[in-house]
Amino acid sequence: MTPDVLFIELCDYDGFPMGGQLSFARQMVHTFGSKLALVGISTDNTPIGRWVKKTINGRTCDFLSVARWKKSHRRPLVPMRLRNYCSLRRYRKQILSIDTRAAFIGSPEAILASHNWGWDSLCYYFAGLENPLRTSRYKWARPLAAWFDSRFLPALQSANLLLAAADEPSIKGFLAQTGDRLPKEGIISFPTRADTDIFHPVDRPTTRRWLGIPESAPMFVSVGRLNREKGWDLLLEAFQLLLRTRADAHFYFVGDGEDRREIEQQHRRRGLIGRVHITGCLAPQRVAGYLNAADVFVLGSHFEGWPTAMVEALATGKPIVSTSVSAAAELIENGKNGYIVDHRDAPLFCDMMVKALSLDAHQDSLEKSRPYALDRLAEDLGNLWPPLRP
Repeated sequence: MTPDVLFIELCDYDGFPMGGQLSFARQMVHTFGSKLALVGISTDNTPIGRWVKKTINGRTCDFLSVARWKKSHRRPLVPMRLRNYCSLRRYRKQILSIDTRAAFIGSPEAILASHNWGWDSLCYYFAGLENPLRTSRYKWARPLAAWFDSRFLPALQSANLLLAAADEPSIKGFLAQTGDRLPKEGIISFPTRADTDIFHPVDRPTTRRWLGIPESAPMFVSVGRLNREKGWDLLLEAFQLLLRTRADAHFYFVGDGEDRREIEQQHRRRGLIGRVHITGCLAPQRVAGYLNAADVFVLGSHFEGWPTAMVEALATGKPIVSTSVSAAAELIENGKNGYIVDHRDAPLFCDMMVKALSLDAHQDSLEKSRPYALDRLAEDLGNLWPPLRP
């Protein structure tokens, strides 16, 4: 049976590269299964440029890898986005050989490579609205940000549907920056989801015993890729201040990334050894364990789309302290289930972390998370895009 949709996301659909795009790709596979034919990359011995069957969390789909990457958080010499763009162009014939004419694309390099492939229906999903070159890890790429926009925006015009993991104010701001080159009503806010079979409340003492964490110690958790965009420097400084009054507190970075070594050096210099911990990449069930063991979830990002980790933390009933990123105002009600910190001010962020320890946020956080449960994804997306209607 021919799949209904080609899902193009440059990940391995398993654990690389970690982040919100990978999480959403796995949720799509969980929800739609064999209705999707997957185009991605491989980090094992999966053949390149040939359709095979791949099983992901019990769902078997047609899968074509266009590149092989070694799992590493170090910055590659050739940017991953550039290599993936070239690989998609190289394997165009093989990708289209499956004869599926509807495509769901979730990365800018993928739509740049394939927007003119004659799709009957094309949906593009913004994982974030930021220009990837403007914030690139490669300094030489940043001056090319305007050039990127000149190619990216026309490619978007080929899509039948534009969705964004962002709130309405962020979408309006992005549209204003495009100089009306996209229709005013052309992008629909489409939040990320939490799998409530995994992310749900579990007794905190139980999870702390499971993880070997002292039951009485205040525990703060941040989940995500370890890079500058996630604001780990603000979180470290705020936590260092917090230890002046709560010397028994612990902070856990749940995740990994290119800045791990720098974070480790920073927390040694700040005298935080034994108080700041980095778990590395974990399976979702383990991530849920750390969230349930925590007292407070914190997010220090400079910008976000619709932060998946925040939704997952809400689904475990936790209070949140966050910078004023996209969706924060939708998910956090100040003084009820957390606090939004409008300025990147470590003493202020520290104060909100301390105040959040006293919040009884359980029910308010659960209520905020319910509209974003994964079991609503099929209906919500099917209502917007005919190729995935039941």
